[in-house]
Amino acid sequence: NWGRMLIAGILPEYRQSGIDSLLYVIPFDNGRRLGLQHGELSWELEDNVMINKAIEKVGGVVYKKYRIWDFDL
Repeated sequence: NWGRMLIAGILPEYRQSGIDSLLYVIPFDNGRRLGLQHGELSWELEDNVMINKAIEKVGGVVYKKYRIWDFDL
């Protein structure tokens, strides 16, 4: 009863045009039609303010974080 959307993004020239709403509405409607009760959006950068605010506006909450560390051995 869970669905996952791995990434979401809009090309810079289309940002803040309203098209970003389709990233939420279409998967939400399709998930509901398939009987899904929960959804997850992952692999979004924690410093990507625009996408994170949009996710919060539709009721999304951060419940886990993945971090990638880079260092020389």
